[in-house]
Amino acid sequence: MKKSCLILFTLFLYTEIVTGQHFWDTMATDSWTGSGTLLGSEAEFNMKWTWELNDNFLKLEFQNKRTSGSGQELVLQSHAYYQPKNDSLFAGTWFDSRGVSFPVKGTLSDSTFTVNWGSPETEQGRTVYALVSQEEATVTDYVLQGENYVKFGEASYQKTRSSNTD
Repeated sequence: MKKSCLILFTLFLYTEIVTGQHFWDTMATDSWTGSGTLLGSEAEFNMKWTWELNDNFLKLEFQNKRTSGSGQELVLQSHAYYQPKNDSLFAGTWFDSRGVSFPVKGTLSDSTFTVNWGSPETEQGRTVYALVSQEEATVTDYVLQGENYVKFGEASYQKTRSSNTD
């Protein structure tokens, strides 16, 4: 019985590690282009994940673009750096074009990376990155209002192949 439990636990642990590696092998290649909604408006999204600084940090470059009710184009650009703490936990900092920075903490499980972000002094929320396939991902954003997370953004992304002009 003990041997069976040990085998099952080992298989579970191996699956989690392999799945996490698969997530980053898929996400941290090429760029991703998405469309969806942000604060009730149609929006365009771009993201790119890369390993940086001798693969010690995972960098996210992100942009969203939407048009306000008055017709003004609104663009948010950001960078976030995540440092792996173990195979499934990441911690780092988000910086964006509003001049805001805040802490981020991510948890990797199966084909999903869930990030809790912000602080009581700035804003708080959660972003869920989910792989649908090798070529498609979804991202859903929530902001903390009181004790509840309220969805404010949602996008479906397609992998964009880099053109190699060498």
